[in-house]
Parts: sequence; structure tokens; C-alpha cells
Amino acid sequence: MRTSLFSIAASLCLGSLPASVVLAQTAEPTAAPAVAEVAAPAPAPAPAPAAAAASVTTKWSASLYGFAEFDALIDSTQSFKDSAVGNSALSRNNTYGGNHGRTQFTVRNSRFGFKLGAPTVSSVKPSAVLEFDFFGNQPSDVSEASFFSNPAVRIRHAYLKLENPIVDVWAGQTWNLFGMQPLNQPNTVAFQGLPTEIYSRTPQVRLIRGVEAGPIAIEVAAALARPPQRDGNMPDLQGAVKVKVPGWVGVHTGSSTGTAADPLTIGVSGVMRTFAGVASLANSKDLQGTTGWGVSVDGYLPILPAKLDDRSNALTINGSYVKGEGIADLYTGLSGAPNSKTTTTIDGTKNTFAQSTATQNIDSGLVGYDATGKLKAVQWDSMMAGVQYYLPGGGNVWVAGNFGYMKSNNAKELNVGKYKDATWFDANLFYDVTPAVRLGASYAQYKQTLMDGSEANDNRAHIAAIYLF
Repeated sequence: MRTSLFSIAASLCLGSLPASVVLAQTAEPTAAPAVAEVAAPAPAPAPAPAAAAASVTTKWSASLYGFAEFDALIDSTQSFKDSAVGNSALSRNNTYGGNHGRTQFTVRNSRFGFKLGAPTVSSVKPSAVLEFDFFGNQPSDVSEASFFSNPAVRIRHAYLKLENPIVDVWAGQTWNLFGMQPLNQPNTVAFQGLPTEIYSRTPQVRLIRGVEAGPIAIEVAAALARPPQRDGNMPDLQGAVKVKVPGWVGVHTGSSTGTAADPLTIGVSGVMRTFAGVASLANSKDLQGTTGWGVSVDGYLPILPAKLDDRSNALTINGSYVKGEGIADLYTGLSGAPNSKTTTTIDGTKNTFAQSTATQNIDSGLVGYDATGKLKAVQWDSMMAGVQYYLPGGGNVWVAGNFGYMKSNNAKELNVGKYKDATWFDANLFYDVTPAVRLGASYAQYKQTLMDGSEANDNRAHIAAIYLF
């Protein structure tokens, strides 16, 4: 549901004048009965027709969108300070936090945004998006009351688009090209990004070119994105290819609010990145580097096609498989490595050993050092699959389920992170009371295998009430 701000202003303040205004001519007077021969006065000349008024229109536009959301969540552990889960480490079993639950009420997932448009000039169509939510960073010592009742605003998207027949250009902060976002997002009451899910936004410059090839459409894209380490001195290099079947369209919901009709889509995307870490404390210019990379294969498949005006019996599945190194920041909250390197040196004069620590200028979770002191990128494999089915009778009631798994083969070796592997699944029920009001309920379970081989798990019940606008 969208409200066009500029069109309302145009209609109230400027309006659209009639295409032409014609003044009626005065009728020629009827002569009175003759009493005396008196010359009748000449008829008054008819006024000239008024010139047609020009139509007042505008091609600038702005629309407001978003939703107001209330969430109530009950966890079996005290693992999460925030209501979002992400890939945070769970409280270990048989600890206080692992044996006691936590209840949270929040409105932080509420969101609002603006879509802006401008007139097309020389086949170039400009537009922009500004979008915000309330998951912004807050001081670590803020009270619970302030954290939940007075949350900080956060920028989600802030980018411009220049669409033209040759190539579309995007510039600003939006979804990473890696992972076919946001089409990869599963239907769930839980807050995105989910455990095991590629979910990330970043400043970037992107080029997109789409072509029709018979019954299919192909989209090729490339992006230069914010580097994961600014002192690595190289931007992220991302690329993607999508194949769509426009004649095979199904209805699906991404996250809890993004209900849409999209064609069958299969995509492959990749990322290449560089890191530079401290190699020697004796020489600050002595660095050692390593590279990160990732490949993601994603698909959206409408099994039973449907339309938005009647979602009855719509059945869709989505899936994603990711493999890479140094890609922790492309997930949510996948970190935990120490930001330092300790080096042992020998004092030749005193014949003693000394240890020195250098602080790394790399976000935690991306790289680590092996036993020989060599810098290596942390490896991760992940997969996620989801299914959603809309019940007969219009499709206002539907169910969805999702499953995800991820693991690392070298996180323990590099002393990075809190766990070696994780499994997550959920089951969801949605009901659209009206086109503007949506209710949702879910049950989710999250399990992790910690570095010492022990397990931790959390069970969550979650209900949501959403007003979409």
C-alpha cells in the first residue's frame, strides 16, 4: 500500500485545469415590434474564445511505505541481549544463562521508507530509496527501558538508481549483490538475518544489464562494494548472474512482510576480497596478506503458481548454498575472533623472551592466525531451504517452514568464533486479517556445537502483529 505524497500535493495545490475553457457567446437580441422605423443597433461582437489552459502536471514522485510491528518473544535461554538472533553464540548448557529463560517485547522491527522518482531525461530514469528501522546502535550501558522503548533509528537503504536502455547504475547502500538478496529471504516471523542466512547491506556501486532470450530473461550484475577491511586497500568485487522464467510466476513472502509475485529464478553469485594483517611487531610496514572469496547458488521455485489477488494453493520453495572464506560479515553476527596477534620475541642482550601484542585493524571473525603465525581467512559452508503454502479460500492464511545449517573446518584451528557448526529450523503460521493487518506466530530451535564439542541450544516462541502501509 503506497501513499503518493507529491501527487496529493499536486492535486491540492496545483490541480489539473480543464484542457480548454470556452466562454459562451451572448445571444443576439430579438428585435422589438416596430413602432417607428428606428435602425436596430448592431449586435455586439462575440468575445474571442479563451485560449486553452495548459494542463499542470508533474513527473516527480514520492511514496511512503513500511510497517508498524509489535513482537513478543520467549526464549528458553538468556542467550540474546537483543530480540534478533542472527548467528550469536548461545549460552552453554548447564550454565545459569543456559538454564533460564528470557521474555522480550519490542517494536524495533518497525520500518519506514521513501521511494523517490524524477522525470526521465534522454532515456535515463532517475530514482532513489531511503529506508530506516529502529535497530540502531545504542550505548552498552543503556537501561532495558531505554533499549526497548526508545530505540535508535538505523539506515537500511540509501541509494540512487539510473535506469536506461544500456545498463542500470546503482550507487549507495543496499543489499550486497552476493547471495541473490533479497529474493533469498525465507518466510518467517523471526527477524532477519537468520542463523545460517546470507543477509547484509553495504555501500556500493552496481551495474546491471538484463536481456530477453526467448522464454527466459537473463540478468548480469557487477559491483564494487565497501571493503571488509579498509586497510586492505581494495574494494569488494562482487558479481552475479540470474536466470528467470517470466511465464512461471508464483506468490511468496520474504521475511514476514514482503508478499510479492515473482518468476522462477536461479542465480549464482561470487565475491573476492583482500585482507592485510600484522606480520612482525618489529616493523610496522611488514604485513602479510590473504584473500577471501565466496560462491552462492540460490533458487526460488514456484511449485504451484498463483496470483496476488488470489493466493489460494500457492506453493513455493527457496534454497541457498554458500561456500567461502573470509565472508563472516556477509552473515549477521558471525564473529568472535580476537582482534590482536601475540608475538614472542628474544631480547639478545638480556637473553630473555618477551611477548608483544599488536591490535589488528580487521573486524573480528574474518581472519585468524594458525599455529605457525600465518594469516588465514576463516572458512564457512552454509545452506538454507524454506517452503510456504497458502491455504484455499483466498490465501489469507498460510504456513511456512525453514531449515538451515552451517559449519567451519578451520575456525577452531584459527581460534576464531564460538562454535564449529550450527543448525536452525522454524515453523510459522500467518493470517492476513485485512490487507493492512497481518498476524504471525512461530516456533524456532537453534543448536550449536561449541569448540570443545559440547552443545548449546535455544527454543523460541514468537508472535507478531504488523500494520503494513
